Amino acid sequence: MVLERNVAIVRRVYVDVYNAGKVEAIDHLYAPNFVSHPNAVSHDGIYGITGIKEFVVMLRTAIPDIHFDILDELATGDKVVTRWRMHGTMLGPLFGFQPTAKLGSTTGITIHRVAEGRVVEAWEEADMLGAFDRFGIIPTTTEDI
Repeated sequence: MVLERNVAIVRRVYVDVYNAGKVEAIDHLYAPNFVSHPNAVSHDGIYGITGIKEFVVMLRTAIPDIHFDILDELATGDKVVTRWRMHGTMLGPLFGFQPTAKLGSTTGITIHRVAEGRVVEAWEEADMLGAFDRFGIIPTTTEDI
């Protein structure tokens, strides 16, 4: 029963928050002491409800049609592992890069730790180099530099 509840909570993160843009749902899905451990995208990590809200708003501003497809979900103990594919069009600034109006995509795996019905920690690995290439951020020839 707890595993199913945890999977449902994490699924709402993707469906309600990222795909539908319901930023207000973050208050119910994430713990106040939430931390997303540093990775290639957020070198300093993401901390607290305010931090995750700012990240989601930044991402949805940059990629308004962002959509995550859940490819696999596994749950054990207090962790839910999700393998996902994200796609969308880069219409706003993203991680300091100017918009390219290109459709891009990437895949990744995120581990969420859930406690007392809320996400408290996350670890993520994603193909950001591939995403930046597909969004047209990375120069592919010397003419692009």
